[in-house]
Amino acid sequence: MKNKISAIIENITMYSLIIYTNLLFIIKSTDSDIFFDIRSAKDLIEYGLDFKDHMSFIEGLKYTYHHLLYDLLIYPIYQLWGVQAIFILMFIVSSILFIVIYHFLKNKTNNKYISIIVTLIITGTSGCFLMPKAKVVSYLLLFLQFIVINNLYTKGKIKYSIISVLLSVLLVNLHYSLWIFIPVFYLPYLAQMIYSFIKSKTKIKLLDHKVFAEKCSNSKLFIITFVIILLSCFISPYGFLPYTFMFDVKHYYYSVYTEIGEMGRVILIDNKRALICFIYLIILLLSKKKISMSNLCYLLGLGLVGLMARRNVSLLLVYYFVIITWTLFEDFKFKFKFKKIRINKIIFDVSMITLLVIGFMIEAGHANIFSNYIETLETSLPNETADYIIDNLDYKNAKIYNELDYGSYFSYRGIPVFVDSRLEVYLKKFNGKEDIMIQYLHMEPENLMNKYQFDYISTEGSTKMYKYMIDNDYELLYSESDAYYLFKNNKK
Repeated sequence: MKNKISAIIENITMYSLIIYTNLLFIIKSTDSDIFFDIRSAKDLIEYGLDFKDHMSFIEGLKYTYHHLLYDLLIYPIYQLWGVQAIFILMFIVSSILFIVIYHFLKNKTNNKYISIIVTLIITGTSGCFLMPKAKVVSYLLLFLQFIVINNLYTKGKIKYSIISVLLSVLLVNLHYSLWIFIPVFYLPYLAQMIYSFIKSKTKIKLLDHKVFAEKCSNSKLFIITFVIILLSCFISPYGFLPYTFMFDVKHYYYSVYTEIGEMGRVILIDNKRALICFIYLIILLLSKKKISMSNLCYLLGLGLVGLMARRNVSLLLVYYFVIITWTLFEDFKFKFKFKKIRINKIIFDVSMITLLVIGFMIEAGHANIFSNYIETLETSLPNETADYIIDNLDYKNAKIYNELDYGSYFSYRGIPVFVDSRLEVYLKKFNGKEDIMIQYLHMEPENLMNKYQFDYISTEGSTKMYKYMIDNDYELLYSESDAYYLFKNNKK
């Protein structure tokens, strides 16, 4: 009985540490994705899955709903409790992700202290990348898939095969552009299976001194599951798109995507978190210890993925720390023991919980944790400009130019937009019409005005469009906080 009580208190303590750390580091501001997700859900309910865009004033654009299940999940929550509730939900989901990571590490290292320390490092470093968006739920599903694939390889039970397929179907319908990581997660174990087979036939001098391979418990089941996973993306309305989307982005529009925030390239020297991960990798490779083929492939593959775009850094941070810790304890047989603390364990755990509760109350009282959402809506987005447009203009029948940063917010408010953060909607390969995003990014304001004949122009003070408006004496209708400006096209 005492052991059960002690275990419960221990878990409460560890969970509290994780949740509190997540609370300190998770981003509490809005992200443009949240607005088009809400509007997308509204359009799905109103129009059904018609693969047509209903947010832009440019007619005839195609739109594939990236976050189909996610949008339908958050919309009733938004209707009941507002935007702030979505942040709270994503905070809960991200906390569950870090708790799952803690238990996975505890199982692999058999050391709760190391496990909680590494988990808190992951929480602190990757939490700042986890905004309230579909990515948070997707990362939880991907990590569960990561665990299931490992269990399928080592234990070979049919239940893990079924769970893996179900997770795959769930993810492709929830966030199809990230689904491709599931078959990719299988590849290190397939490489290990192939290496194990070749090694049983002959020696590979180049790798044998550094790499070892664990045999698959049920290779037939593993391969069959992998094939089913490859086909599972078709249990969705997207067809081949989960396979081709990333290729199309890189092949046709990589230069466009790299100009946009999170899709930009990672420069190691400027990203200390990613740099530390690669230093760890180099140390592991230079050591005399052997590493499993699957873990080596994971480290090399995730390192490559992490360098491709800033949006992947959070994925890199989560898995690098997990796999490095796993490698140290399971592959390298690293042992680390804390000296026993003489203080009564229950008293220690209760004291820790008390301190965490006090810290949480102080944080809640002084920082007003979740209110940042409301504050962001009121200060960092052109909500007053949106109010003016809705109250004073025939906005539903007007062509309104807007900047990319707040296009999704305008669409969320019901204002037809020129562009927003759904980049693929404004690229010819995906919309079936023309490369509107390339025009927005590179076309001179005068040419844009001539091409689209905007009725009104909503812009920011630091842009080329604002300078063009001022230099050519366009009529200023409204300004907000010396940041956002609304002009009328009085040249038509």
